[in-house]
Amino acid sequence: MLTVYPSNKMEDLVLLLKAVQHYRSDEPSELKDVLSPDIILVESKGMQHWLNLKLAKHQGIAMNYQFRMP
Repeated sequence: MLTVYPSNKMEDLVLLLKAVQHYRSDEPSELKDVLSPDIILVESKGMQHWLNLKLAKHQGIAMNYQFRMP
């Protein structure tokens, strides 16, 4: 499923991504595949690197993400 969250501030989008991930972690285990990666669409390699660092800082580690560019 594709969901688009528009914003002019990347900091706001990081907070939203964290909230969505937290919400998804509460789903029943039969609805999610823990080995499937989260696919995140980014605009540039710099944005990918920045987002990866922010997620790692919040979670302690950032793994199983697939960053894709349009």
